[in-house]
Amino acid sequence: MNNRIQDSLVEILETNIKSKKFIKYMSKDEFAADDKSIFAIVRSLEIVGLRSKELMKQRRDNRLNHIFSRLPLRDIIGIGYKLNRPYQIVVNPYILWETINKDFPLIESEIKKILRIEKEKDTYSEYVKINLCSKTTTKFTPTYLGFAVYPYLIAISSIQKIINQIMKNDEFEVEIKSICHNSPLKVSLKGATQATELIREIIIPWRREHAKYMAKLGEVEKQSDIESKKADIISKRINAAKNKAEAKKLKAETELQRQEAEKIRLENEKLKLEIHRAKIQLALDFISQIAPDISETETISYLVKLLPQLDTLTTSEFELEIVS
Repeated sequence: MNNRIQDSLVEILETNIKSKKFIKYMSKDEFAADDKSIFAIVRSLEIVGLRSKELMKQRRDNRLNHIFSRLPLRDIIGIGYKLNRPYQIVVNPYILWETINKDFPLIESEIKKILRIEKEKDTYSEYVKINLCSKTTTKFTPTYLGFAVYPYLIAISSIQKIINQIMKNDEFEVEIKSICHNSPLKVSLKGATQATELIREIIIPWRREHAKYMAKLGEVEKQSDIESKKADIISKRINAAKNKAEAKKLKAETELQRQEAEKIRLENEKLKLEIHRAKIQLALDFISQIAPDISETETISYLVKLLPQLDTLTTSEFELEIVS
């Protein structure tokens, strides 16, 4: 987007905002009786019409289709044209009122989206340097790279892709410009600015807040596995028992062991459910931060795509840190 187009969009946006302020505390009838306010709104519509006409001159540029598909430029120009006709003497104030209160909010919303999209496109060319901090000390082997580092970077890339889809940005593949195994692991990425910032602002705090629950879940899973193995060992001892009395005693032990294992399993499932619900809320907060006004259907669609990436980021040994 060149500066002339951006300036026109900004002026239309600012004029819309000012126009709403002119009549913010007025009723429709009060506005109709106030010549000064009518004159101010007419002038606003003229400015918006002129700027829209400037935008229409750029219509042949296919790269700007996303602007023309969002804004009813012909309608806006038509309003300005009618107001500028020399024989137009009477202006219907009620039509002006409807235009400002119904049409301008829609135009304002779309321009904000366009400007935000253009800003997001500009950030793609930016590089972001991150540290992947880990409490464990591990050799940087191909196995470690594939098991721990690769899934984390794939999650970052996938989240950036989801952000691009939500924001209707062009699809770009995140690039790894450099990776250095020091302490911590240092990575330079291109095209992942929004993803890394949102991970730092939303996911990292969530991880810290839920660290105890995640640790408890791990302990309970281990304990459940231990109890199940104990029950299996006792079952084998039953088969090897020399007499009925010993077998009966071992069966009683097995039953108690299995009951304990089932109790732990249920506790484990309860914890899993609580954490899963928390991750769903995390995903919703994440999506809301990017685009708070998308439909419920779109939200669910992006939620499904986002959850597997959140599973990776919330359970990884790494914690992301952006290097300023």
